Amino acid sequence: MTDQLLIPPHEKVKAKCSYFGTCGGCAFQDLDYSVQLELKKRQVEEALSIFNFYHSFTVNPTLPSPKPYYYRHMVAMTVKRRQDQLQFGFTGHDRRTFLAIESCPIADERINQFLPEALKKLEAMPPERKFHTSQVVLRIGDDGEVVTSLRIDRGRKLDCKVFEKSFSYSMSSFFQNNFSILESFVETVRSFLKPEYQGTLFDLYSGVGFFGILLADSYKQVIGIEEGYEAVQLAVRNAKQNEINNISFSEGKVETLLPELISKAVKPLHVIVDPPRVGLKPEVIQCLIKLPIDKLIYVSCELTALRRDLELLQERFTITKVQPLDLFPQTKHVETIVLLQPKNS
Repeated sequence: MTDQLLIPPHEKVKAKCSYFGTCGGCAFQDLDYSVQLELKKRQVEEALSIFNFYHSFTVNPTLPSPKPYYYRHMVAMTVKRRQDQLQFGFTGHDRRTFLAIESCPIADERINQFLPEALKKLEAMPPERKFHTSQVVLRIGDDGEVVTSLRIDRGRKLDCKVFEKSFSYSMSSFFQNNFSILESFVETVRSFLKPEYQGTLFDLYSGVGFFGILLADSYKQVIGIEEGYEAVQLAVRNAKQNEINNISFSEGKVETLLPELISKAVKPLHVIVDPPRVGLKPEVIQCLIKLPIDKLIYVSCELTALRRDLELLQERFTITKVQPLDLFPQTKHVETIVLLQPKNS
C-alpha cells in the first residue's frame, strides 16, 4: 500500500513537531508537502483501481490545503494523572503510550495557546469529576474563542462563515475541521453537479446544513435528511439566519425518510451523500439504485468504505470524476469526492 512506498531521500524534510515519530497522529510531517499531495492521490488511485476496467475516470491531483499546518479547529486531548497533576496529551504510535504535549503544530495556534487555561478549568472541577475525565475536546470558531467539552462550557455554540454564509454548530455536532479548504470543497462539488437553477438537491447526512445551504441558490428546492436531533435544529436555524427559503430538513434515518420524501422531488434530481466513516448502509444503497437520480455525489473520508459502497452502486451508476482533497495535511487521511452518473445517461 501507499504507506509502504519508498520515498527518495531528497523528498524528505525535517519534521516540524518534536513528537513526530512517536505520536500516533501525523504520518507525513517528514515529507515535502507536494509529495504528501501526490501520495494521497496515489492512495485514492490504489483504492479505486478495481473500477478502472469498467469505468472511464481519472483521479485528479489532490487539492491542497491553504494551511498545511495550524489548520485543525478541533482537537481531542487525552487526559492523564501524573503525580497528582493532570496532563494533556496524545496516544503514541503504539496505541498504548501516553505522550504529554504542550502544543500541536496541526492544531489552530489559538487552541495551543489555550491549553494551559483548559487545564486550569479541568483542575478547578470537583475531584470526583476531574479525575474521571479521560478526554477533553477543544474547538474554535471564527470568533477565535475556544470552547471545551467540559461542563462549564455546556450549551455554547460555535460559528463559521463560508462564502458569506454563517453556520452555527455545537460542541457535539459534526462540522469540518479545516476551515481553510472549505470554499474549494464546495466549489468542487458545485463544479461536478453543474446545477442549473432548477430541480431538486437531496442532501443526505446533512448535518448542520453545510452543503444544502451553500448550494441552495442553484436549485428550485433542497431537501436535507439528518438523524441527529440537535444537528437538524441547527440546520433549520442556519437556513433561517442565512435567509434560505427553498430548503427543508427532516430528522430521521436516510433509509426510512428518503423513499417517503422522493415524491416531493422535481427533476432533475441531484443527490449528495456525506456519510460517517463507516459508509452507507446496504438499505441506503438499494434505495439510491432505484431512484431516478441524474447526478450522485459521494463525499468520503474513508477509502475502504468508499470502495465497498462503489462496488454496490456500480450496478446502476458509472464513476465519472474523482477529486481527492487534503483536509488533513501531515496525516494519512484523505477526503474524496466522487461523481456518479446513471449508466447510459
